[in-house]
Amino acid sequence: CERVDPVALKIPDYFEMVKEPMDFGTVCNKLEQKAYPSPAEWVSDVRLTLANAMTFNGPEHPIHGMAVEMSGLLDKELEKLPGGTVDATSLASH
Repeated sequence: CERVDPVALKIPDYFEMVKEPMDFGTVCNKLEQKAYPSPAEWVSDVRLTLANAMTFNGPEHPIHGMAVEMSGLLDKELEKLPGGTVDATSLASH
């Protein structure tokens, strides 16, 4: 699980555009460390990761399109849960 490193990637304006950084590397590390107190916290970080990808990469960029698609897939899968959402208990039986 590798975090996004804006310095190594030579994207110095990243922190100007992305006010609350989150990436899949961080999500992966938090999962491995069992650092999520609830499924809702995980969903929140995944949504933030996708929002950041859309914010940083303009609408014409392929990554923006992939983030939009992944966001839709996440919503579709979450709708399958009891109550159509995720909370601290909804994933316990899955």
